[in-house]
Amino acid sequence: MSVIVPAYNAGDRLYATLRGLAARPFWEELIVVDDGSRPPVSPEAIAAAAFRQGSRAGSSVRLVRLPVNRGKGRALMTGILESRGAWIVLLDADLGESAALAEALVRPLLAREAEHVVAVLPPALGDGFGWLRRFSARAVWRRTGVWLKAPLSGQRAIAGAPLRRWAPALDVGYGAETMLNLLSLRDGIVPLEVPLPFDHRRLGRTPAAMWHRARQARDVLRALWAYDRRVRRSGGWGDG
Repeated sequence: MSVIVPAYNAGDRLYATLRGLAARPFWEELIVVDDGSRPPVSPEAIAAAAFRQGSRAGSSVRLVRLPVNRGKGRALMTGILESRGAWIVLLDADLGESAALAEALVRPLLAREAEHVVAVLPPALGDGFGWLRRFSARAVWRRTGVWLKAPLSGQRAIAGAPLRRWAPALDVGYGAETMLNLLSLRDGIVPLEVPLPFDHRRLGRTPAAMWHRARQARDVLRALWAYDRRVRRSGGWGDG
């Protein structure tokens, strides 16, 4: 079981996330992908956080660095292709100690009930994010006929074989989750959505937060354009 955590300027929140994972050592491999953070993620701090609460013997913790910020999708792609697990868990870096809940994501995989599990987080009132979530859900539905409650959720557990096939398509920044939905459904793998009370950083309605959402919207559009151009028309990117 591999866990991949892409991180960009996540600071202490990243180390809290790793402590949460250490509290539930269901994984054998943990890969943190530092997407050009300034200051860089500390390998010593990662090791200390990940093993602070006694992860199982034989667990591997690795830090993979990208020299400059290339976006969430590139960080995910890099971590996926570096991973060795038969099952792969994708988690955001800002979950804090609620990352311990990720153990619940893998249970349907191990029980052979699903190959792709997505966490549905509690609604964040006033986060200004609902319109983009609805836009992504509608875009996925129009292309696949399946409506997802949490199309932008970064908390996922997926079978390693199909995920590695899809990895080259994920280099679309914050559009990676939208692309994952589309490729999974194209290959007949319907995501199983499960409610989990992960905690994450609230962006609010500051100018910086609005700019962040604008970049997310741009990247979702990039993902849709890339899917329509490369996958629907030519069958590219690991056609199942």
